[in-house]
Amino acid sequence: MRFSLGKLAPREAKLKLSTYLKHPLPAPPAEANTEALPIWDANMFGNDTVGDCAIAGPAHETLFWEKHNGNAVANITTENVLQMYADVTGYDPKDPDSDQGSVVADVVAYRRTHGLVDADGKKHTIAVGLGLSLTRDSVKQVINLFDACGLGIQVPSSLMDQTNNAQSEGTLPTWTVVDDSPIEGGHYVAALAYDKDYVYVNSWGMVCRMSWQFFDQYADEAWAYLSQEDLNGQGISPDGFDLRQLQEDIKNL
Repeated sequence: MRFSLGKLAPREAKLKLSTYLKHPLPAPPAEANTEALPIWDANMFGNDTVGDCAIAGPAHETLFWEKHNGNAVANITTENVLQMYADVTGYDPKDPDSDQGSVVADVVAYRRTHGLVDADGKKHTIAVGLGLSLTRDSVKQVINLFDACGLGIQVPSSLMDQTNNAQSEGTLPTWTVVDDSPIEGGHYVAALAYDKDYVYVNSWGMVCRMSWQFFDQYADEAWAYLSQEDLNGQGISPDGFDLRQLQEDIKNL
């Protein structure tokens, strides 16, 4: 099976989660969301042929949020994802040279201001995206509190081999560190669960297990997403989170 990438070099987030934590959060639980593995979607969203991973990832996140919370599931199609890719980057399916990938920070900004429009015309927006420090605890906290963490990684060729081998064997792809494996490019994945050994991501419509050692070596950006419902006080917010200051800062973006 063909797998494309498409994440360009990271650009620093304008707002960071750590800014709004008034005191340290309790340690994250040993695992989170692992019971939800069976509800993940299997859509490629075009990332087998074009470098739209940073748009396909948000589509996976949106579907997971809805399914995990028992809400109506959005009718998100590959065409919807490719349209957002075009809107963010200028991609033109008639011009292969326009398929240049995207900067995650640009996609985050677009998700806030425009959103992903599904096949029924519904816009799926976020209130804000917050940059994270690249630590295991940060990723665990965000998955536990907000059900998803956007991860940018550098992809060694060993990851492609591990994914293809698992596909041929009908097993779960497991990404581990292989010494001296050359980098093929950048990739965005939706991290939706974790346990002591792995962070579980939806990539190319598959559940893939990323070892924490792999995360330590290859992750180059991480994002937390807050919904409009959270910021309106209708959803959950972690204790000690400076919601009012965040709301003020969002107005200045």
